[in-house]
Amino acid sequence: MNPAEIFKDFELPISYATTTEKEPPFLVYTGRGSDNLGADNRVYYKDYNYSIEYYFRVKDEEMEDKIEKEFDDREIPWYKSYDNAIEGEDMFVIYYTI
Repeated sequence: MNPAEIFKDFELPISYATTTEKEPPFLVYTGRGSDNLGADNRVYYKDYNYSIEYYFRVKDEEMEDKIEKEFDDREIPWYKSYDNAIEGEDMFVIYYTI
């Protein structure tokens, strides 16, 4: 499922690859290829992979829980990175992979 669909009614804005948002928190997503199931020179099933980036200035575990609940409610397996500091930006990012 495309992250724009997952987060279309979410309280944070989401955009593809880059954002026009001036201040966090916000979400950005990019495609990470696909895992395909194939046989007999044909692809029978495509499973697209995405990275969702959650940018923030102040740690908000409740917001992280809300993001993760969106995945859980749709039964989407997800993986989460640690909090990555962005040098010179006074900002952090967490990467979710689905």
